[in-house]
Amino acid sequence: MVELVVVIVLVGILAAVVIPRFIGRQGFEARGFFDAASAAVRYAQKTAIAQRRPVFVVVTATTFSVCYDAGCAVTVADPSTGAALLVDARRGVAALSAPATVAPVGNFFFNGLGQPSAPQTLVFTPAEAGDITRTLSVTGETGYVSQS
Repeated sequence: MVELVVVIVLVGILAAVVIPRFIGRQGFEARGFFDAASAAVRYAQKTAIAQRRPVFVVVTATTFSVCYDAGCAVTVADPSTGAALLVDARRGVAALSAPATVAPVGNFFFNGLGQPSAPQTLVFTPAEAGDITRTLSVTGETGYVSQS
């Protein structure tokens, strides 16, 4: 009988702690958007070096696009799907609320040596209260992409 009560108490504690994390997915979605955006920026730099041509990263509040021109008329192909390389916080569904927003918006490019047009610091602000703000930095001289 004692073991049964202990098991019930442990299941209750786990349910109280774990289930809200699975229901509230905003934190996980925000981290996923940040990681995917970081990977897209790194891929833009690697593509610029490999093809020895400028590659642009176009940043809006909820998307990252990788293109061969500032207007994003010619996009870089996503290596996994072959489609245009676009990282969308809303996962392509405009009706969804974004788990995080990015500032500042605009664009920058990597030259054929992998150096950015200017040093960049992009701040990802989560929509969920209590989640941490993340920063993506691109170093000016080397183009090194770092997360914090």
